[in-house]
Amino acid sequence: MAEKKHKDLASAIKNVHQTLRLEARKVGEEKAWLEHCGKTDVLQNYAKAMRQLATEFWEKNAIDEQNKGAVSRVQWTVEQCEKYFFMGGSLDAFNKEISLCRKFNVETNEIAKSLHGILRVPQNLKVLDVGSCYNPFQKFSKFDVVAVDIAPASNDVYECDFLNLKVLEKGDTSQNAGGKIAELVEGSFDVVVFSLLLEYFPSCKQRYTCCSKASKLLAPAGILCIITPDSKHATANSGIMKRWRYALANEGLLRIEYDKLPHLHCMVFRKCVHPLLAKEWLSSSLSTENRKGKNFSDPPEELMVIPQDFQCYSEKDERNVVDDVREEDEAIASAFADLPEL
Repeated sequence: MAEKKHKDLASAIKNVHQTLRLEARKVGEEKAWLEHCGKTDVLQNYAKAMRQLATEFWEKNAIDEQNKGAVSRVQWTVEQCEKYFFMGGSLDAFNKEISLCRKFNVETNEIAKSLHGILRVPQNLKVLDVGSCYNPFQKFSKFDVVAVDIAPASNDVYECDFLNLKVLEKGDTSQNAGGKIAELVEGSFDVVVFSLLLEYFPSCKQRYTCCSKASKLLAPAGILCIITPDSKHATANSGIMKRWRYALANEGLLRIEYDKLPHLHCMVFRKCVHPLLAKEWLSSSLSTENRKGKNFSDPPEELMVIPQDFQCYSEKDERNVVDDVREEDEAIASAFADLPEL
């Protein structure tokens, strides 16, 4: 059982999430987000709590031999990157992309011509860590990290509202100053990391916007690593994860890795080299779903759901949000309490 301080920190974090969702339902998601980003004290306390959880509790869980289910999210991400970029995973994914192109009658000549550049083994990986908090990836020598957060908890993390980040076209030069990032150039990164990020946002559209930006910022064949909390068994929210898979395919991202850990969904999505392949795969997959009598015809920006989106809040919730954490929030708060290192 987690210590009281441990659970208090986790609950405080989830209360921030719930308050933001309540405000989004009252005033709209865009206004609620902008107002939230202006709450300096709330953001600083949130960042402090996240860093404490990561460095004081999750790290301990990851090395505690009695906590066999604990897995470091940082280490999982690093291992996925190493396997993909340095141990032949990119070649396997490339060959699978060629096979899918042939299956869907998509021309492969241009892809084959770019094989050498795509399968290069980089000396360092250019990594964008979104919602980084305290830049946990900076200690890995093969990672050239740009760490961003709306409320940095350390000096090596840039202040950035990723939801409203401007993505520039290739050839443009980003103009960022003063420890803040407001714009980045498309195709600039080998890896984008969303670790406990997407559930922060109060709406499907905002989560989808972030994934769309990640796709634009990735180089062809780059990868997006998504980690999101869920303490339920592997199939409990499998339908939600399927919706995410279809939504990201609409942005040219196909899932190549998935692990359901005790408290987490851990996924790797690869940016297809051929711009049409993911949508061809999506069209085929949705046709199969329709034949099974299942309907996933919602617009892609409405597919990025999380369990909390389906909660009905009472007047009591709105009056006393801090003392009344709903069932789904409590479940995820418990997940936060038991998670290993951030």
